[in-house]
Amino acid sequence: MGKFLAAARALQKKKLVMFWCGSDVLEARTDFEAGKVDPWVTEKIHWAGSPWLAEEVRAMGLKCEYVPSTWVPAVESLEDLPRKFSVLAYLPDAERVSLYGIDQVLEVAGAMPEVDFTIVGLQPGQRLIAPANVVVHERTSYLAPFYRNATVIWRPARHDGLSFMALEALAHGRHVMWSYPFTGAIHTRDAGAGRMELERLFELHQAKRLEINRTGAEFIAQNFSPAKIREGILSRWKTIVKAPLQLAPSEYASRV
Repeated sequence: MGKFLAAARALQKKKLVMFWCGSDVLEARTDFEAGKVDPWVTEKIHWAGSPWLAEEVRAMGLKCEYVPSTWVPAVESLEDLPRKFSVLAYLPDAERVSLYGIDQVLEVAGAMPEVDFTIVGLQPGQRLIAPANVVVHERTSYLAPFYRNATVIWRPARHDGLSFMALEALAHGRHVMWSYPFTGAIHTRDAGAGRMELERLFELHQAKRLEINRTGAEFIAQNFSPAKIREGILSRWKTIVKAPLQLAPSEYASRV
């Protein structure tokens, strides 16, 4: 339940939306497998920030809809890919290397010393042991220069929501490798698949045949603009607000 949901139930809130965005699904799955499912929670409205999270939530017996909520700033003009092939990855915490799949990045970087790798996002003061061709940067609120200098953004997270960094990289016309299938991105499940795709892209780059990822950029521009995301959320809110209140099965049973 948690404090927020407990308070919502105590205040007898009827119309409540639970939005699932990532690691919260992992925590809930633990409770679900232990049989700790509260009927009051299962009867609420459930939204998820990605198609795969919605599937995970539905696997716990909840009705859940994928509702995009992440909008991406418009990119007026796509910059050419950098002259030197390079790979960018993200790690917000040195203690979560496995969750974000950075162990895969480090493994492949060690096997491809001719390619430059960059990892960005670490908390100030944290360190990461990495091969010589890997440069590590601390957290920053402005990633545009990193996208500009990267050919490929690799997102090998073992469990993920709808990564804003992956969406934004696609919007900039960069090639994105992701552990989840997504339009415009390359689906790579593990280090082996990641290395295979990087070698393929690197070969295209050396042959001067690797172009901007226009498919990914166009998909993001059409589906993740602020107006598109706002419209989708507001239309659903209006439906919820206008819907008549109905007693949930558990509430009805308690009053009979």
